[in-house]
Amino acid sequence: MEPRDRKTEDLLDALRTPAARPEFKARLRSEFVGAEADADASVQASVEGLATALDALEVPAARAEFKVQLRDRFVGGDAVRRPRPVSRARRAPRARSEDGRGVPRGARSQRRRLRFVVGGVLAAAAAILLVIRPIGSSARWATDSIPGEVWLDGVSFAANTDTDDFLRSLAEARQVRTGGEGMLLRYADQFAVALEPKSTLDISAIEATPTHWKLNGINGSFRVVTGPGYDADVRMLQFTSPHALVEARGTVFGIDIDTGGTCTCCLRERTYGGFPHASDLDEVPARCSLYLSATADPRMCVNAPHLGDLEELDKRVIHWRE
Repeated sequence: MEPRDRKTEDLLDALRTPAARPEFKARLRSEFVGAEADADASVQASVEGLATALDALEVPAARAEFKVQLRDRFVGGDAVRRPRPVSRARRAPRARSEDGRGVPRGARSQRRRLRFVVGGVLAAAAAILLVIRPIGSSARWATDSIPGEVWLDGVSFAANTDTDDFLRSLAEARQVRTGGEGMLLRYADQFAVALEPKSTLDISAIEATPTHWKLNGINGSFRVVTGPGYDADVRMLQFTSPHALVEARGTVFGIDIDTGGTCTCCLRERTYGGFPHASDLDEVPARCSLYLSATADPRMCVNAPHLGDLEELDKRVIHWRE
């Protein structure tokens, strides 16, 4: 639109709109108020009819296959898939009332409330199923038996305690301590660790980083064997003690901690040991041991003193490893 000139603007400003006549106002009011009353009556009648129809509905019981599909959708291993949107061409036509208008506002509100209630029920059902089947590391640890008394964070578990109860507590524990008997623990398909009698193992940081499994020997003796799913290139097992850091790259090894130092015995190759926080670790040859002490130089020995224990553990878990 082109800008007005000054003369035109002055003429428009000088215009005065006359007041509407009373008969025009009365006619206009009667036309609009009457139409509005008719529309309100029609909407109210439609809402009441829809409410009567909804009250008369009988909701059938859900079929078994529908329940299975619903459960799989909410708690299945795959991510929940969003429904595929209906194209504009295939979308169902909007419902019409008798007078040609769209679905009344009251009916739409009731339908929205119904969807909200159904969605809330489904969400509650999914939450209950997730509680029944918890997600976490409780299934990581496994053991076949509890041959002697064991302490988890200072809480005692007697010999032959129910293993399920013990493993549930172990999933939340930070330290494991054995008494007069040792015990064997397996961690998923990654590794097995045998705690000798009177040994304490810290497991609180076992999954602290995505690149390492971490175990910390406080005192005592431990025998470790990697499992069928272990891949050091993906996630490496690190075993630490007050004097040493050991990395397992696919092997069977033992850790013995005394007051003076830590002895690492290796049954096979690919075990590396060194001082804690060392940037370079020394490879421990097969059937050899490395002794690390805070007061002496590292000492490598042939014919490691605990080879018999390692060979016994290797045979004990051979079926699990295969």
